[in-house]
Amino acid sequence: MKYINFPKFSLPADLINTIASQIPVVLLAAKFGGESAGWFALTLKIMGAPISLLAASVLDVFKEQAARDYRDNGSCRSVFIKTFKLLAVLALPPFVAFWFVGEWAFGFIFGDAWAESGRYAVLMIPLFYMRFVVSPLSYTIYIAQRQNLDLVWQLTLLALTFACFTFPDTVDSVLWFYSIGYAIMYFIYFWMSFYCTKGDAK
Repeated sequence: MKYINFPKFSLPADLINTIASQIPVVLLAAKFGGESAGWFALTLKIMGAPISLLAASVLDVFKEQAARDYRDNGSCRSVFIKTFKLLAVLALPPFVAFWFVGEWAFGFIFGDAWAESGRYAVLMIPLFYMRFVVSPLSYTIYIAQRQNLDLVWQLTLLALTFACFTFPDTVDSVLWFYSIGYAIMYFIYFWMSFYCTKGDAK
């Protein structure tokens, strides 16, 4: 019964997360056409791959130390804060630089026809930055066995995703709502994860 939270909460949370990550392209295509959806899909692919790779590398180190500290001391707050500071500081310069050259970089690498995808990426910088910083740290929710919190967050994120891609009436407004909305959700995720660094979070 110790690990009942994994099938009870983690499996549905993972399924919901998959839907939330895949549905934006479908909704964007339905509302604004395949061209906009194609630019958006390229943005997610090009920006998401390196972010996921680097975040996974950090997670491998963080989760081992955090799990050990939590098991031995009842808290992993120290390594949590240390890792947060490292991620936040290291990620800031490249994301700031990308704000200024992102559209040009996409056009230079993929051709002028795909420069619009770079503009999408620039609009979504708040989302990508917060995702990179917070995603590895969210493992504390699993360490504390508070997967119920993650499920609630994932459900809220899915509802937000549908709202962002349904109500705004231009592509730019959709992307801004999506980017800022997700950044706020990751900010909340950060504090949920921070709360779980203490053993008494249960």
